[in-house]
Amino acid sequence: MPAVTGTELLQDAFSLLNVFLPGEALPPADGAYGLRTLNDLLDELQVREQFIPFISRNRFSLTAGKGGTTNPYTIGPGGDFNVTRPSTQESIVSANLILTASVPNVRVPLGIYTDDAYNANAIPDLQNSQPTGLYYSPTFVNDLGSVRLWPVPTINTNDLELFLQEAVAQFANLSTVYYVPDGWKMMLKYNVADHLQTPYGKQLSQAAQRIAVRSMGTVKRANVNLSDLMNDASQFADNRATAYNVLTGNGGA
Repeated sequence: MPAVTGTELLQDAFSLLNVFLPGEALPPADGAYGLRTLNDLLDELQVREQFIPFISRNRFSLTAGKGGTTNPYTIGPGGDFNVTRPSTQESIVSANLILTASVPNVRVPLGIYTDDAYNANAIPDLQNSQPTGLYYSPTFVNDLGSVRLWPVPTINTNDLELFLQEAVAQFANLSTVYYVPDGWKMMLKYNVADHLQTPYGKQLSQAAQRIAVRSMGTVKRANVNLSDLMNDASQFADNRATAYNVLTGNGGA
């Protein structure tokens, strides 16, 4: 996995634009502006599903009576669920209720509500020992989203498991070494250079523009994950009326 610093990325980006020579030290003002540009690009990419490199599994304890409309769980840095705030509703890929009283633990899949489905719920604060669904509202006050459960759990026994899309983190400074997924190093420096064209009054060569576009395509293709093929259960039913014989040409009715 490639290791890179913000300084290295920006030196390469500026050299592609012929603003500075390769390896030339960046003036502080240009380094700060370049860092903001780099993080703006990463901020945009985190809401584009094709640029999400992996899914993380996260487990959280639940509190009896919490998770309703007036007291949702907060999710984000320092929140009830202390992880990176999911950017969109699609960022929560799936969820499970973990029955911790069972040995081994049993995972029960939870439905993920859309806005319309949750808003149509006539009794959103209904309580029960085991919730069956989860609703995520990507609020952003204090960088915290809101997670509601339905029904609202009445016991502390069980845990919540969330599978979350994890984006490439932004750069806190220019000197820290960061590890990025394969293909990202080239993609970042060429596309940061693309974003710096207008403010610096420069233009990338056609070859560099092609590399910027191609590298984004490479990263997107690398993030295409395997998925299970759904089967029609009727094709496996013990019913000859639905079976088609490829040898005789009969059946399939």
